[in-house]
Amino acid sequence: MKRMFKWTTALAVGVAATTLTLQPVQARELKFSLLLPENHVFVSEVAKPFAARVAEKSAGDLTVTLYPSAVLGSGKEQLALTETGVADIALVVPSYTRGRFPRTESGLLPFAFDSAAHGTRVLMALRESHLDKEFDSVKLLFAAMTSPVAILTRSKPLAGLDDLKGISLRGTGGAQKAVLSSLGVNLVSMPASDLYVAMERGTIEGTVLSLASAPGYKLEELVKYVNRVNFSATPIVVAMNSNTWASLSKQQQAIISEAAMAAATATGEAYDGEDQKGLKTLQANGAKVVDFAAADLARLRGAARPEWDNWVATLTKQGVDADAFMAAFRKAAADLK
Repeated sequence: MKRMFKWTTALAVGVAATTLTLQPVQARELKFSLLLPENHVFVSEVAKPFAARVAEKSAGDLTVTLYPSAVLGSGKEQLALTETGVADIALVVPSYTRGRFPRTESGLLPFAFDSAAHGTRVLMALRESHLDKEFDSVKLLFAAMTSPVAILTRSKPLAGLDDLKGISLRGTGGAQKAVLSSLGVNLVSMPASDLYVAMERGTIEGTVLSLASAPGYKLEELVKYVNRVNFSATPIVVAMNSNTWASLSKQQQAIISEAAMAAATATGEAYDGEDQKGLKTLQANGAKVVDFAAADLARLRGAARPEWDNWVATLTKQGVDADAFMAAFRKAAADLK
């Protein structure tokens, strides 16, 4: 009887142990905060494939849940959301926290890049040697660039720099204002949501905007001329909460890093692709491309040179070895075209 009891007990323990072993391991959820809407190209062509890649490579041990449309916090709050752990991962725009990531903000310099893909290659080339060190409160997963802006006008083609004199354009401050104002442009600051009405009423002649963004504001109904001046673009980064990163196994960290590298490449390609779609939409509605001649473009780049010099001074004041960094920045920009 005792033998039967021992056997029965052992069987029960064995069954229980087997049952525990067969229990599925619950996947680790990583919250990815996005300030962009779900239909934005970054969400569809970068964030979603990133999440799918992580899930696949980790065999379901990690799942990335997307929170688009700034549901976890506004665009300016994305860095804080990541630092505090409200989000495990977030899309962060460094220009929302000016001075916090000075090396990465160098991507804002006028005429730094020819395309989003070009700019992304440069930032990623500088990541380990220069960018990682300034992301001390979060883990930098990847840095990328949006596509450079163009000048879109309603009735006046901009074939030369003299055509800029006295024209009113909607634009942003900083380098845009400094450079274009020096050439006689009246640069007007206004929300992008007011852009259509202002152009329709003739309050402004046009805008400095990426071609990718133009259809979103229905500008194909108004724009007749496109000057692909490639003036400036916007650096963006995807960062992870430091504690979340540290809690992952080495294998999981490798999976995240590999997916992030693929996402960086996809970001440049996605923004450049949207630029081409935007241009085709404008052209299909009658817009013509009128670019500056090489000599005028060289003059425009020359007018922007003081902004680069001022940026070196700014970096130096912030304790950055500006000469070394800018030398690496210029070399990468030249080598990775």
